[in-house]
Amino acid sequence: MAELVTHVETRRVAVPAGWAAAKQTHPAVAMAIHAISSPMRSAEAIWDLPTSAECEEVKRRVQAYISEGAFPADPDGIYEWGLNLLVLAKGRNGTATEV
Repeated sequence: MAELVTHVETRRVAVPAGWAAAKQTHPAVAMAIHAISSPMRSAEAIWDLPTSAECEEVKRRVQAYISEGAFPADPDGIYEWGLNLLVLAKGRNGTATEV
């Protein structure tokens, strides 16, 4: 009998060395931005002026990275995105959830 897959790991990509620090961006946010970038929409463009759909996808991926243990959850649920902040709240089970 086939096993039901209930969890699919979120795609993780390499972020150029120093990119997150130079952009004052949390490494999980930087990874999510690079993961959704494409030849038509660069990581720089997404970082600088994200669409609402891109913002939602970055939030979803950061939540997944935290849930998967790729990055530790920030106690206050705040993740830097340059001069902006990505804000997540902790769920009852300790995983990050959107505010």
